[in-house]
Amino acid sequence: MESYEYIKNKRELNGLSVRDFAKLADITPSALFYYETGHYKLYNLSIGKLLRLFNLLSIDADTFAREYFDDLYKDSEKKISEWKEKNPREYSYKVLKKRLRLRIAKIAERKILAEEKLEEIKRLYEKNFDKIKKCIGTEDLVSDELYEKYILPLSALIRISLDNKDGIGKPDNAAVRINNKLAHTDYDYRDLAFLVDISFQLFTMYRKKPEDFENITASTAFKIAYVLDADITELFSER
Repeated sequence: MESYEYIKNKRELNGLSVRDFAKLADITPSALFYYETGHYKLYNLSIGKLLRLFNLLSIDADTFAREYFDDLYKDSEKKISEWKEKNPREYSYKVLKKRLRLRIAKIAERKILAEEKLEEIKRLYEKNFDKIKKCIGTEDLVSDELYEKYILPLSALIRISLDNKDGIGKPDNAAVRINNKLAHTDYDYRDLAFLVDISFQLFTMYRKKPEDFENITASTAFKIAYVLDADITELFSER
């Protein structure tokens, strides 16, 4: 069964006419007809409208995407592989420890974080590198598993703390959720823009006006969720 056939069947099982469902989903009846007949791709809808459509039909967005949007993920996976080839991870324990120590020292010197937050980062630095050392012994190489378990969370704490250095809590919206997920990766925003095939300028615009994320195409939104290993509904749903 094709994706558009699945949507049509779900609508009919819910006893909804094209006109009634289109009104609930906030799209025109003619547009719904084209989506249900495969003339329009569902992932060309805005993510806000597609998630609303899924919610009305009780469809799990991530399950649906894995079944029907596999081509989007293949494109993202190809770009991720290209990025990793050009930006290999540093696995040396000594290099990583020195790099993060210098970064923390620079933050302390510039006095851009509250003392409590700086101490929290320092404690996590000591704790995580001690745990890595116990795992690798006299070896110098850190495995991917240890990198993701100890290096990325420390780096994420630093990145998120710097982003919220004024100490004022950020509102819960797509831009903040994306920022927090991104902090737990090796990517920055330029990398993410490349990986999901969107211009960095447009990405910056969405970050400045988080409410506009609802209008981003579903194809781009699913790619963002895939790259960040995030649940699409958790990332983009309204709260």
